[in-house]
Amino acid sequence: MEKSKSTPTRKFNFKFLARSVLLIPALLFLKSTIQVTSSGCIQPEPFNPANKSLDNNYQNLTTPTFTLPLFNRFSGAVQIPTVTYDEMIGDYQDPVLFAPFKDFRKYLQDNYPLVHQLEYHIINEYSLIYIWQGSDVSLKPIMLMAHMDVVPVDPATVSEWSHPPFSGFVDEKFIWGRGATDCKGTVIGIIEAVESLLKAGFTPKRTIIVSFGHDEEISGYHGQQHNVEYIFNRYGADGIEYVLDEGGSIVASDSFMNTSVIDSSKKESKHFAIIGIAEKGYLDVNITVNINKGGHASIAPPHTGIGILAEIIVALEDNPHQPELLASNPVLQTLQCINEHTNLLSTWQKFILHHWQWFKPLILHFAKKNPLTNIFFATTQAADVVKGGVKVNALPQTASIFINHRVAMHQSVDQVMDHIYQIVAPIAAKHSLSFLNQTGNAGSVVVGTEKIEPSPISPTGQSFEEIGSVVKRVFPNTIISPMLMTANTDTRWVWKLTRNIYRFTPAIIASDDGIHTVNERISKSNLVNIVKFYHELVRASTE
Repeated sequence: MEKSKSTPTRKFNFKFLARSVLLIPALLFLKSTIQVTSSGCIQPEPFNPANKSLDNNYQNLTTPTFTLPLFNRFSGAVQIPTVTYDEMIGDYQDPVLFAPFKDFRKYLQDNYPLVHQLEYHIINEYSLIYIWQGSDVSLKPIMLMAHMDVVPVDPATVSEWSHPPFSGFVDEKFIWGRGATDCKGTVIGIIEAVESLLKAGFTPKRTIIVSFGHDEEISGYHGQQHNVEYIFNRYGADGIEYVLDEGGSIVASDSFMNTSVIDSSKKESKHFAIIGIAEKGYLDVNITVNINKGGHASIAPPHTGIGILAEIIVALEDNPHQPELLASNPVLQTLQCINEHTNLLSTWQKFILHHWQWFKPLILHFAKKNPLTNIFFATTQAADVVKGGVKVNALPQTASIFINHRVAMHQSVDQVMDHIYQIVAPIAAKHSLSFLNQTGNAGSVVVGTEKIEPSPISPTGQSFEEIGSVVKRVFPNTIISPMLMTANTDTRWVWKLTRNIYRFTPAIIASDDGIHTVNERISKSNLVNIVKFYHELVRASTE
């Protein structure tokens, strides 16, 4: 448990300096004899189907007879504004706000008739489950997930879009629009693959479950949570072979870890498929300062509610959560894969990685210096929304801050909350305010939460290797690597269904693809590859 102070001070770490100095003679002696052994970032062989009957069908997915209608169908899907807003989280699903999801469902029904001859369920009004019964009922099903909702478009940014946000505009290289990459590319990719296989007369040996949620962008309470309850009631605990949802993607080897981790003088053009095997936890904290009464600003107290709230924010930001590195952290596996399959690490970095337990203080010291590195080792906090006051000459009676945390793998939500309480409680006492962990009264500081614990870590065994083998078939010469997801997905709901939970979007995602921002788009080649991936994943699960 971390102890915090209302006025934090920084001390020089003499113990860290002493350890570093003592290591220097040993390192100088070892430098010329460093031998870095393999950690076992073993690569699966590319999937090579034993049954060749569907090879022609697979090859057809790249021909104009398939791709041109695909692009048009996808454009139509993007044009349906299945937007979810934060205010839609409540218990009531407003039929007006959720009406586009009925339009989207009808669009799927009209364009994918064979898929809709499968067992098909509408869950909680708007989410969808398709069950493609396999021929061998003794085999556990696999579950393919995606979400139909998209984030809003800020009206102030509409003029910045190259094409209107819900136009589904198709040019020579891209299809443009909100949700094109996150996550309608995956939704349409899955359903196109299943429709294609059904047209070819294919029947899987293992049952395939397709689960589309309708509110992932607002945490999935109405959608995937209910889908999973249905699937759990039908198949039971650990009743699914594996779950695959959105997540990591195909990235260039010299860009998916921050350049401070690698030797910037070296460049390689290899691509990595980074597959999420775990997620950091999630914690939204709402801290509200309630003052007994307001009043005219001309009779101002020493500290308004906004001033006290500002003091709390500064104290929290001056006392960040400390990083930690455990052997179970997937980032070690990611770094080992970089080590074994690229030349991006220097000799010293290779040695430090191989003996990371010795160098953990050094690793964490440098990790803290860069936010893009620190996220893999520490709980992060971001003060994102602040509210307070209604008029410039009136004292605010209420002021609040919303702080988003991504909880590190070595911590729990309760530990993070303890850290917050230790910092906030003395400030509340200093200003003679009560400190509550619930809906508050006048003269109080109130803390409320929305939380998810860090996820279990999934094994990199047979199911992981099967997914990796299909990646290598669709994306030749790609290196498969586990990763830690620092964002969250709908897989938060599926922990009881299986230990094998993976997060991967089979596409080469670029920084200018506009996910959650202006000019979201997906390349035509990415869309085709998503269809190819799911087509072959279904085949692989059968063999």
